[in-house]
Amino acid sequence: MHTRAPQTGTVVARVLYLVALVGIVLIGIGGRSPRHTMHSAQALVTSRPLVERDFDQIHASRSLRVLMTTSSASYYVLRGEEYGFEFELADQIARELDVHLQVVLPDSRWTPIEMLQFGMVDVIAMPLLPGQTQATEIALTVPYQSVQQRLVVHRDQADRVQGLSDLDGLKIAARQFSSGERELARLRRLGVDLFAVLYGPEVPQEEILDLVADGTYPAAIALDVEIEAAQRFRKELRKSVALGPPKDVRWAVRSNSPQLLAALDQVMTRHVRRNQYGRLIGSEFYNVIHARYFDDSTRMERHQSDPFLLARTGRISPYDHLFRSAAREARLDWRLLAALSFQESRFDPVAVSWAGAYGLMQLRPRTAGVSADELTDPELNVPLGAQHLRKLYDRYEKVAGPDRMRFALAAYNCGQGHLDDARKLTRKLGRDPDVWEGSVREALLLLRQPSYHRTVRYGYVRGNETVGYVREVEQRFALLKRMASKSRPARVALGHVDADAPISRGAELGAPGLD
Repeated sequence: MHTRAPQTGTVVARVLYLVALVGIVLIGIGGRSPRHTMHSAQALVTSRPLVERDFDQIHASRSLRVLMTTSSASYYVLRGEEYGFEFELADQIARELDVHLQVVLPDSRWTPIEMLQFGMVDVIAMPLLPGQTQATEIALTVPYQSVQQRLVVHRDQADRVQGLSDLDGLKIAARQFSSGERELARLRRLGVDLFAVLYGPEVPQEEILDLVADGTYPAAIALDVEIEAAQRFRKELRKSVALGPPKDVRWAVRSNSPQLLAALDQVMTRHVRRNQYGRLIGSEFYNVIHARYFDDSTRMERHQSDPFLLARTGRISPYDHLFRSAAREARLDWRLLAALSFQESRFDPVAVSWAGAYGLMQLRPRTAGVSADELTDPELNVPLGAQHLRKLYDRYEKVAGPDRMRFALAAYNCGQGHLDDARKLTRKLGRDPDVWEGSVREALLLLRQPSYHRTVRYGYVRGNETVGYVREVEQRFALLKRMASKSRPARVALGHVDADAPISRGAELGAPGLD
């Protein structure tokens, strides 16, 4: 990545901005006209992108980092597998651009625009409504969906709430930096005496809808597609008052990434375009995934019977208790074992590989020291898999930092012999055999070629599969750590908004409406 060094003023501005955040006054629920003081952070972040990383650099790195929000409409993890409309669309786009999709979730320490500006992500794949962005910071893709902002209410409130006049005195929840927050302020300016409650941007929209479904709040603001997706799982939710006409939504990139914008637009227009009547129409692929999340109740009802949304339940699989127990014994992180098990077997306890590996952790009888039939018992398979991974981790004790576990994962996948061959080849090439990226990783890839694998003890190895295996387990582990750590609903609101007080840090900094 090529990064432009920020100017001194930018660094100072960032420090002042963080200091301002510490001074935010949070108001508890209780009054009719509360305020919260966020004006001290106004206009402290530069409007220019601070990172230069266009499509050439992205393609060279093979990784497209995309910011998504967790919800049953956009992105979620179910039994270790990733789902969501935005996720499937982004994954297809990444495939067509010949790059690997890397999902990044919102971070409470940064606004989405800042994550883009500072190079933490390359794309904001959240529905951005028009008129809520700064052209100097970001560039928007062609539209990919039409949405309508609406009020969502608990079914007990459905008859009561029929129009804007019915919102007086009603508690309405929304997230900071979202179009919903701006809509709350607009309603206050129109004279609606509502009681608005804001949650941080790291709180998933799904959780806001949960608060309505369980009766904590009678209403919230969400996009119609989010409500429709959530209704498959929460029968208490009802779509209510429309808060404006349908609008096209887009994704965002840095304004200094014209190549990336053109590449995204080119692929997007293959899947969704405007017809002669001005309506957005989709390709066969687009229509299938759209129906999957917004129209196909059969598919979603089938999901409902499974442990849903790691972000809400904290549950990754039916075998979490085994992963936790085995991880304690092996001194490993249980979510790493879950990530590895998903990669190996998709949590299928009777899975059998072409190589004769069995069960959740895909162990061979010779490696585990037990019979094949015994390896189909999760209560035996998981502890043995954890012990095997720990043994490999201990074997590479001289390897520093995260590379030590990368070596262990690589050996788990291709075997210690092939990894030893790769390390010996790394030495011959004049590189460090204790470093993964740029050394052993590249040697594994070379061992697919006869001129290299004929010179080593264990011969040919599908090094590209092992490299992909390590990357995918590592990324899934990071994802599970991030999401499982947020599994408890955030029930504490940040504050309230009224028509006169500054809306929020996000609005003052020009953050778009993100949902």
